[in-house]
Amino acid sequence: MKKKYILFNPAILCIIASVLVLASCSHFLEDLNRPEGFEKISGARYDGLTSVTPVSGVFTSGHTVTIPDLYVCPHEVTQKEYETYCSYLGEATNSGGQRMNLHPNGNFGVGGNHPVYYVNWYDAIAYCNKRSIAEGRTPCYTVNGDTDYTHWAGGYIPSSSGNLTYNIWNTVECDFSANGYRLPTEAEWEYLARGGSWNSSTYSGSDSLDDVAWHRNNSTENGNEKCHPVMTKAPNSLGLYDMSGNVREWCWTTGSEQTKRIVRGGAYNENIDDVYEVSDRRPNFPYTRSELIGFRVVCTAE
Repeated sequence: MKKKYILFNPAILCIIASVLVLASCSHFLEDLNRPEGFEKISGARYDGLTSVTPVSGVFTSGHTVTIPDLYVCPHEVTQKEYETYCSYLGEATNSGGQRMNLHPNGNFGVGGNHPVYYVNWYDAIAYCNKRSIAEGRTPCYTVNGDTDYTHWAGGYIPSSSGNLTYNIWNTVECDFSANGYRLPTEAEWEYLARGGSWNSSTYSGSDSLDDVAWHRNNSTENGNEKCHPVMTKAPNSLGLYDMSGNVREWCWTTGSEQTKRIVRGGAYNENIDDVYEVSDRRPNFPYTRSELIGFRVVCTAE
């Protein structure tokens, strides 16, 4: 029997080798750009025609919305992560009339792996830029082109409205093309909470709140409702945790009142059932520091 030999064109072999090398380099660069532990989430475009369930206040009829590819932290920023870069700046007056610092404590949940709280929207912005710079990423947030928040109003972070510090910080802009850490937009947050689907479960990952969230009926310890360590409930289909309940999460987006920013998700002691739903949205003053509000970070994927 005559043997048959297949001859390969050297030029074709070179092309195939080049394609394989480029593909390998692409994956290598993606791994370099993706923050450790973050999920790579493919974006999407909402066409303004598709019905959305549960009904959304963001993905609405006649409005197109584009979600970019994202690297997403699967959990809320933890107390340990926050304290690596920032301090707690909130204050309150105690029953004796003394000023006291607000920081995570045993009454509301404390520990390195617990979500951070007592941080306002401006604190979250400062954290994002500080962490971006520390990790060699390009910060997303600027005031007059300056990414160093210590130059914004002398580094003072607003804790109230109607003053120069507040006015300066409210001019902050976001470069969404930068690869640094940032808050998700409200649309991005809801897309992530829905598991990347226009028709999702009531809560982020389940129709059973107990499966995926810490809430007022399951969060009590030693007589107090508290936040719990992150990633201890089930994730949604994108591998993201606690988007329906642990602490609420600041978003970049302003509310209908431009002086407020949107917070999404439920907290461990909410008294309103629908606050835990993926479609629920509520504005809050950006200078608010509450035991119920933290945040999650994302990066635009290159």
